[in-house]
Amino acid sequence: MGRADVLPAEADAFKLPGQILGRWTRVVKNPDDEGANVRETVASAEDFFLSLYENDKVGAEAETNALKHLLALMLERKRVVRALGKRQTKGTQLYRHVKTKQELEVPVVDISTDLMLKIQDTLGDIIL
Repeated sequence: MGRADVLPAEADAFKLPGQILGRWTRVVKNPDDEGANVRETVASAEDFFLSLYENDKVGAEAETNALKHLLALMLERKRVVRALGKRQTKGTQLYRHVKTKQELEVPVVDISTDLMLKIQDTLGDIIL
């Protein structure tokens, strides 16, 4: 029994004695490209989150509150915002934007399937 690591272009020409039991391939991504994409996505989510507080839209309050809630949770995980005080399950949760030290009241929302369907187009590729 043996193992050979070969490039895909050389695989057909490579001969092994005996029978081949299996093959697999692996795509190795460039870590610099992946890191840049994550940073861009987080920056985009951060900008969008802050813009929700600059432009309060009347009429789409449920969707806006859900977006604020989901983005705050995601940005907290990425350490862009930090929850202040005890974790709330109703009402609002206070967050501090780490860079600007701005304090933002984020509504705590129970995200239903219907609500998620309404906001999924707005979120696009932002959710990681």
